Amino acid sequence: MKIPSDEVHIYLSESGRSKEEILRLEKLLSQDELEKAYRYKFEPDKNSYIEFRSLLRKLLGEYLSIEPSKIIFSYSEKGKPFLKDQNIKFNLSHSNGYAVYAFSSGKEVGIDVEYLREMPDAHKIASR
Repeated sequence: MKIPSDEVHIYLSESGRSKEEILRLEKLLSQDELEKAYRYKFEPDKNSYIEFRSLLRKLLGEYLSIEPSKIIFSYSEKGKPFLKDQNIKFNLSHSNGYAVYAFSSGKEVGIDVEYLREMPDAHKIASR
């Protein structure tokens, strides 16, 4: 699947897959990704990481016609994943059980999702 140069493809995902599905998705991840997943203190956070990272691999696999488990990420100094020697650019953001993904051809792309919550003291914080 190709991305035209004037398009950005965006996907939304929600966490909440079964334990059995999480175990299947783990098989798509590299050793370093699994180690990172298991450093999370809380199981829902670990599971979300596994879900969202495996979906990133699946989507990239579709675009590149590569088996998702065979994708090798490189990392920037700040830890952002990228693919060497590939034209596809991507970004992933997740918050409170949701993830958004953006993909483009040859151009850097960014996307962000944030959980909005009530902040009764927001005005007081902002005034400081």
